[in-house]
Amino acid sequence: MESTEAFIYRIISIVNCCPPFREFANRMAQLAKEDGEDLLRQAEGSLDRITALATRAISELIVQDVKPFSKKLLGRRWLNNSDACDGIVSILEEHTAGLRKLSQGPYQATISELHRSILLEFVRPLIQGKMSCTTSKTRRKVASKLREESKQLVQIFSRLDSPQTTLDQVLPRLTEILVLEDISSIQMEVGMLVSDFPDFRKRHLSSLLDVRGLWDPSSRQQILAVLHDLEGADALTPCRSTPGLFSDISITRDTRCISISLSRASQFGRRTLSRLSHRARNISSSSDGGLGNGEEDTQL
Repeated sequence: MESTEAFIYRIISIVNCCPPFREFANRMAQLAKEDGEDLLRQAEGSLDRITALATRAISELIVQDVKPFSKKLLGRRWLNNSDACDGIVSILEEHTAGLRKLSQGPYQATISELHRSILLEFVRPLIQGKMSCTTSKTRRKVASKLREESKQLVQIFSRLDSPQTTLDQVLPRLTEILVLEDISSIQMEVGMLVSDFPDFRKRHLSSLLDVRGLWDPSSRQQILAVLHDLEGADALTPCRSTPGLFSDISITRDTRCISISLSRASQFGRRTLSRLSHRARNISSSSDGGLGNGEEDTQL
């Protein structure tokens, strides 16, 4: 049976033909007087599809290699050892030399998709409640562990020259929502998270609040209201080009429902977003100056 590495090399040899073919198509289009633009558009469309398929295939093959380790994330023994994240990083390092054989355009697309896919392996089990963190001690331990592993991922994808640096913020933002006790601080973290990841929805936030054991209806309503207007209007667009992340995370278990007046939530959400926008601008101005599948669910 062909190894993953050998299969990836075969895909790379195919996708690396796309840039010279693209250049050739451009030259031919210049020579064609009447239908050159239409022919070029068709050729570029075909080359784009080949690149997209190759990018997805390479990413999926590497993710399959890390599955024996990623299925341990947020599992029973995860808090007390580093085997899972170390194994994932090790496999990424093993594939680095092969990935570098990609030409520039396909390389950037492949690393972007791989970065997104690896982050999903960490974010999915957290959002889906693989580990319950209903005590402040457990929340602090889980948040500390995720921050540590986030730093490892930042380092490896920095070495791989990933263009999707916004993805580096997702785990730190989620851990802050997990451990913060002040409602307004949680609201601000939610607002900053959704500004970078517009596909973060109320169902994801509600599930995360369940994970941290925040059951108080009033507190939940105040936090969820931040997303109320955004989910209805899709009003927020990211400041950078960020691939979808949370849209690939399904919530299959019931989340705690609360009674919420839509008109009151809408009014509260608009006030909260206005405050968050003002605070975010202040933070930005000051800075300019100077986690599925695998092990059974764990209850701690």
